[in-house]
This record gives sequence, C-alpha cells and structure tokens, in this order.
Amino acid sequence: MAGKKIACQAGTTGEEWIQENMPNVTCVPLDDVAAAMTGVQTGLYDGFVIDLPVSSNLIAKSFTDLKVAEKIPTGEQYGIAVSKDNPGLTAAINDALAKIKSDGTMDSLETTWFGSTI
Repeated sequence: MAGKKIACQAGTTGEEWIQENMPNVTCVPLDDVAAAMTGVQTGLYDGFVIDLPVSSNLIAKSFTDLKVAEKIPTGEQYGIAVSKDNPGLTAAINDALAKIKSDGTMDSLETTWFGSTI
C-alpha cells in the first residue's frame, strides 16, 4: 500500500485508523463524502475509509461501480445524546426505539438508508 492515497472524513475515527494502521499511505482528510467517493471513482484516491453503513448505502444507490474491499472490525457503536436533566426525553426515545425494533421498522429503515440491516 506504500504510496497509495487513502481518503477519509476529516476528524473521524476513520482518519485515526488510517494514521494508526496504514503508515505508508498518504491520508487525505476531506469534509465531503461524495467528493471522496467521486475521487475513488475517478482514480484520484486509491481508497476511502468510511463507516460501513454509509459506504454500503452510497455504493448501492450512487456509486454502483465501487465496492467495499474490506470490512474493518473497529467495534464502533453509535448513540443518541440527551441532557441528563431530561429523563422524560430519554425514556421517550428508548420507548420509541423499542417499538420500531419490535415491529420491523428499524430493519426497514436500516435497509433503506444503509443498504442492509446493521
């Protein structure tokens, strides 16, 4: 991989991962995901490290000539932040999430926006 240009979203764990695990590549931090994907498409960049659900969705819908070459097991998880002073909101969010998980809506949303369930 020495000498390759690998794009990433600036300021993300993807950028950190490249710096820690790919010391011989040129890391290219970008603010625009579409520009990075287009850069890979046109050969400007050799690859792009991005969250798997995001890349899967973009590839399925807009960048169909690209593919996920490697899935990197980072153990990352996502969350919703709310004020500690608003336990009612936390309870409402948790209730709503439980409902959409149990009725299949979450699976449908994930497939629509990420290309598969996550």
